[in-house]
Formats: sequence, C-alpha cells, structure tokens
Amino acid sequence: MNDMEMYIEAMTLKDAGRFTDSIKILEKASANGFSHATTKIAEYHENGTGVPKDLKKAEQLYIKAVEQETKEGVGNTAKMWLEGFREKHGSFIGSTAQPPKPSAPSSGSTPVKPVSPTSNDKDTFEKAKSLYNEGKYEEAVFIFKSLAEQNHTEAMHFLAICYQFGRGIKKDAAKAEEWKEKRYELGKNKNFPNRK
Repeated sequence: MNDMEMYIEAMTLKDAGRFTDSIKILEKASANGFSHATTKIAEYHENGTGVPKDLKKAEQLYIKAVEQETKEGVGNTAKMWLEGFREKHGSFIGSTAQPPKPSAPSSGSTPVKPVSPTSNDKDTFEKAKSLYNEGKYEEAVFIFKSLAEQNHTEAMHFLAICYQFGRGIKKDAAKAEEWKEKRYELGKNKNFPNRK
C-alpha cells in the first residue's frame, strides 16, 4: 500500500470511529515522509480525536509536516494548517520551519506534460471526488493536492475550486488561479465552472 492509499484507509477507519487504527496507519505514512498523514495526526492531537488533546505535540507535528513538504518541494498545505493552528491557539514552541516553494509553476516556466493517470490514480481520484461530494472537503483536498502535484489535471480542477471557495482549505483566489493556469498550460480548458 502506498502512502496515499494508507491515508485513504486511515480516513475510512476514522469515519468508522476506529481512531486508534487510523492513527497507526497515519504514523506509518508519516514515517515515510508523507506530510498529509503528519498533518492529520497533528489535527487529531489538536482536537483530542482518538488521542488526548495535546496542543504542544500538535504544533510539533504541524512543524514536522511543513518540513516534510519543504524537503519534497511540494505545496504549502501544512504551512497553512500551522498558521491556522497558531492563529487559533498561539505558539507553544516557536518555529524555525521555512515555507516550502510554491508547487504551481510561475509564468514563463517550461511547460510540463500531463501524466496519464494509472488505475490507482483513477481510483484515488474517484475516492477524493466521493469525499468532496459528501462534504468531506478537508480529506478531499489532501488527495486532490497530492494528485495535482503529479500533474493530474482533473485533480487540479477540483483543487482550484476548493481554493476558490475555501472548501477544506483556506480560501485563496491566487492559489485557485495558479492551479487553473497550470491546468490550462497542460492543455485543458481554462474556464472553471462555479460549483457549489
């Protein structure tokens, strides 16, 4: 099972109320450097979901997730979670974590070819769409973001919508536009429907 599949399994277990099993799987993916899993474990500690509420540990895990994203050179979802945490709770330990580089290309960059999704990617994308349609935007965003960073154009579309309307992630018109542009650069239609 790859990290994304472990993440999806962990979310299924969470939805079934099996938090201990969910955390065990997330810890394996986190140990592999999968920042989405680390962020989810931090959220569990922040909210006391399946574990005792521990804000200091939550902050440490959010910082670890930022560092994992920076090392991989992907996204900034964990950074937004860390900023949201500190806005809500303050800082318990401070941070030396640096924000990662943006994952969407700036104008003038060399175009990247879209990746042909594998059957696993299709299954993963369909799971994300199901989560999105069920209103589980936060879980869907993690999956859409991971696929979008691998040039999955349909995931880019949904990720742009999530940024545009603040579904499961902090509303950010600039990020929405970046993902729309990246999708357009990969040869897809630039116009995005306003979905509710």
